[in-house]
Amino acid sequence: STAEAMAREAMAVGPRIETLKVLRLLCTAGVVPSVVAVLDRADKEGKGTLRMSSRSGSHLGAPPVWERPIAASLRLLRAVSRTPVGADAILAAEYVTALFSQLHLPLGSPLLPIAVETVWNLAEAAPGAAAAKLCTLPSTRALVDLHQRTLRQGNSEVDRELRNEVVVLSTLLAKAATPTQRLSLVQGGLY
Repeated sequence: STAEAMAREAMAVGPRIETLKVLRLLCTAGVVPSVVAVLDRADKEGKGTLRMSSRSGSHLGAPPVWERPIAASLRLLRAVSRTPVGADAILAAEYVTALFSQLHLPLGSPLLPIAVETVWNLAEAAPGAAAAKLCTLPSTRALVDLHQRTLRQGNSEVDRELRNEVVVLSTLLAKAATPTQRLSLVQGGLY
């Protein structure tokens, strides 16, 4: 379809996609659900377990072939998530849980901070909708697991920054959550 063709083209553009006009066009053209679906397909194909080999740093070369669509999708979603219209488009996507499952990436993966920043952007740009999607037991457990991993294994400066980002993200969610959603946060072990 046209939306899928635009999604492929937008993911190929990468970091230069920051133009607000282009981001708005991607949201109104219905491209965002196709980009989110890339993450879901990668998870279903079992490519989510192969990510540990990719570490940040130019001396390590390009990311493995299976990671390139995931990295492009996450970068595009991060850019789109900064606006309320983009955040709503992401949160309305059928496979939005695939974005939240990226929080299970291993520490040291260059994609993990992008995923956390994207979820943070969603919580800021569309707090009510983000709380509705994230204040569920699976999503809460993903946040708790990530926070615990940064406490136990996180020795680097990047891991400490990530830990702080998870704490702020948790606070944003709790602030926007309804009483029922807060109960899910508590049952999931976040508070």
